[in-house]
Amino acid sequence: MDAIAAELIHTIPRRVARAWGLLCGENRLLEWCAEGFVPQIGAHSYLLSMDFLGLDDKAGIAISLCPQDASDMACAMFKLPIADLSVHDIEDACMEVCNVLADALSDIIAPKDRLHTGLPQPLETNGYQQLCMDSALRCTLRSVAGGQATYLLVFNPLNP
Repeated sequence: MDAIAAELIHTIPRRVARAWGLLCGENRLLEWCAEGFVPQIGAHSYLLSMDFLGLDDKAGIAISLCPQDASDMACAMFKLPIADLSVHDIEDACMEVCNVLADALSDIIAPKDRLHTGLPQPLETNGYQQLCMDSALRCTLRSVAGGQATYLLVFNPLNP
């Protein structure tokens, strides 16, 4: 492993945790999962596709939020109690979380100036299973709170 990769292994979880804290005001520990670990899809899952500029290759970052994390993020982002949030509010907040956390994690794929980032797309169970079969899952970050886990997954290459 080269020095840059080793540095990213240590700085990326802190960078993502800092972004998490800015989004919801909560400090979270994020840790790398064992190589080859493929988590179950969560209730609120999204995929953000990234094109390598000048190439036909793609990578992607998926987020799989547990219901509590999705609700907590939406409450913090909209500054509303859970009772006042709609399903659309929670989905909107989850997509924004995907954008922000993917930005914090994207250096593990390539420098930002070499990537064109798309918009997060909902990821259903069948799509997730197909994604895991067709694409290369490179690494996974996990955060656990209250016995529930949220995952960030890096796919490179990302295949349709």
